[in-house]
Amino acid sequence: MKFETKKIEYDIKKSDEKKFLRLPLKIPDNVETIEIKPGYTGDEANSTVTDKEKNVIDFALIDENGDDLGSSGSNTRKIIISKSFASDGYKRKEPKGTWQILIGCFQVKSSGSKVSYDIKFTFKEFRYLKGDIHSHTTNSDGKYTYEQLCKKAKAKGLDFLFITDHNNSTEDMPIPLIAGLTIIEGLELTSYDGHINLLGVKKPYDGSYAVGNVDELNEKLRQSKQRGAMRVVNHPFCFICGMIWDIDQLDFDGIEIWNGPAVAKEMKAVAWWQKKLEEGRRIPVVGGSDYHRDYFVTDLLAMPTTRVWCDSNDKETILDAVKSGHSVITRNPNSTMIDIRCGENTVGDLVNIGLKATVTISVSKMKRGHTLQVFNQKGLVSEYKNTGNENFTHVLDVSESGFLRAQIVYNKKFLSRLLHRAVLRTLSKTEAKKPIPALLYAITNPIYFEKLM
Repeated sequence: MKFETKKIEYDIKKSDEKKFLRLPLKIPDNVETIEIKPGYTGDEANSTVTDKEKNVIDFALIDENGDDLGSSGSNTRKIIISKSFASDGYKRKEPKGTWQILIGCFQVKSSGSKVSYDIKFTFKEFRYLKGDIHSHTTNSDGKYTYEQLCKKAKAKGLDFLFITDHNNSTEDMPIPLIAGLTIIEGLELTSYDGHINLLGVKKPYDGSYAVGNVDELNEKLRQSKQRGAMRVVNHPFCFICGMIWDIDQLDFDGIEIWNGPAVAKEMKAVAWWQKKLEEGRRIPVVGGSDYHRDYFVTDLLAMPTTRVWCDSNDKETILDAVKSGHSVITRNPNSTMIDIRCGENTVGDLVNIGLKATVTISVSKMKRGHTLQVFNQKGLVSEYKNTGNENFTHVLDVSESGFLRAQIVYNKKFLSRLLHRAVLRTLSKTEAKKPIPALLYAITNPIYFEKLM
């Protein structure tokens, strides 16, 4: 990440005692995070005022509108502020404009004091953020509390986590603040005929979740959209709790194409989605672990992982990117990744092309025997089975309107197939008897193309 540092110093006189002084802090453009380390000379390790001559210099911040951003007294050594996180005593805020450092000259020696502020600006930069779109807590039927689940997500290296408890909003639930992890509210609207995630708002709809028909469901979904939620149809082809209502009758924004460890239901969802894309629909897809708890030796959180192309780790930026299809779904946070580029454009983008456009598909950490498949509006156009290279690049030209997307699939080996069937048998003996298809290991959203006339 690119950053810039600066140091501000100021000499405080004895005559400044019991006064508030203000220093302007001009913030450069495009800053994601600001870190400030205050310091001053003379007894700074003890902020208690006594009858001894000493320096006690308080620290606070005022934002670009003149409002208090926070205050933490004279023993402050470091504070961090961004749109997604703030140190204790401070508000979350996008760093921009000109802030003011508020110097509280509580007690000042006759010789005065020099205050200093070491400042680090970390700039916004596009990168893939890793997260889980679908998780549950004790607020519905999960094992962990909000705080426990968020700590688990942080320990796993996630950048964001959506909490989507069944039919329970986060309206009166305090969302934990954890540095480096953005926790985003959601709700899984759950009925006997299908499940739909409503992402990004505390209270997505009014009234009860208990809907009896598609019209009642769509009314909830329309309310959710008006309040800014992304509406995602969850595990539509699940053999236990799939979508019974006709998906084409629903008012939705995206599809959870991958839910939990990959099985046949994912390939059914991919086939349905490919058909809709060929018809001209632009439907963003996500993946979510649907995490409730682990079993024995499992580690199911963020399996799969949705990686979102963002320049800032805040709720609004992440949600907008997911809505726009700027994401890739991988088996876990550290598994095979697919990156599609057409110039500066990537998945979710619309590219206007003249005679042709060149697309580069880069695969990292690809496993031996796994297969890269590339699809467009006519179906499968390219296929490559890895014989040993961990990193692989595929280049192709596009010369007509449509889309391009990629996925990696693999076939389970003998022992894995036995285990696969054994687990399925605990859920459905019928499902366990069916053939095991090639399964997903990674999948991208499409990059779209429009031919210029």
